[in-house]
Amino acid sequence: GNSFRGSAIYSSGQTTLNNVTFINNTATSGGAINSHGQTTINNVTFINNNAYNGGAISHYDYIINCNNSQFIDNYAEWGSSLYSDDATINICNTFFTSQISNKYGQIQAFSSTVNIDTGDFLNISATYSPAIYFEDEREI
Repeated sequence: GNSFRGSAIYSSGQTTLNNVTFINNTATSGGAINSHGQTTINNVTFINNNAYNGGAISHYDYIINCNNSQFIDNYAEWGSSLYSDDATINICNTFFTSQISNKYGQIQAFSSTVNIDTGDFLNISATYSPAIYFEDEREI
């Protein structure tokens, strides 16, 4: 689908997704998901989603937990896979790959904290920091 915010899901509350696949979604912010609440994704696959920020996910203000998931060929100027603003990102056993070049990394963390426990970033490229681009406060 196509949308201004999160073409498949726009959420302002707590959201949990299990065993879901998002393919070919487009939005201005969050190609598949635009989230403004605590979000947990388990065994979720994102393929070929596009947005200006957050090719697959744009996440704001809260914690996002990403477990055993895959981000494949998503695109955005700001965070091809995931864009965060004032949030905490927890990544566990998650795979990122893309043949598509972008400007600001697979993960773009603006005033955000990123925690990674087993994350694979393969065949990625960007103008600035292909894996994670931090802006403002930086923690990893």
